[in-house]
Amino acid sequence: MQRMEKTRINDLDVEYEVILRKVKYPRLEIKTGSLRVIVPEGYDGAGKLVEKHRKWIYNRLCMSKTLAPEADPEWTSNIVMTLKATLGINGVAKMVRHNLELAKKTGNLQILLMLQMSLPMIMRIVKAQYDGMHGFAHYFICKYQFNVDIIF
Repeated sequence: MQRMEKTRINDLDVEYEVILRKVKYPRLEIKTGSLRVIVPEGYDGAGKLVEKHRKWIYNRLCMSKTLAPEADPEWTSNIVMTLKATLGINGVAKMVRHNLELAKKTGNLQILLMLQMSLPMIMRIVKAQYDGMHGFAHYFICKYQFNVDIIF
């Protein structure tokens, strides 16, 4: 069962869809610029959930509108996903650099061994995120025929 509800978060009028499903915990999803609140059957606190997470909702909706105000929802969603992949790669690089510097500073070989054992998995994760980011960027450069000199 689905129903539409509205609320105001700061200067935004947010319309969201409440979806009742057989799930254990309620959750919020923002896909293609629209908010969906997925709740267990018999759950009546969807409005409270939206109010509790109003800052997160506002930041996500404003980020997509700020990045590309004239873009359609599909384009905006793909920009956000590309940014998420980029931030994920950056986070992994920070973690590896931190552990390397910590091992150098303390002289602890166990940290280096842990990093060495984790490196194959880390490389697979980074490669998957990079390939996903590359796919989004390449698809939209080709689709919208941007005149950009990007070497992949």
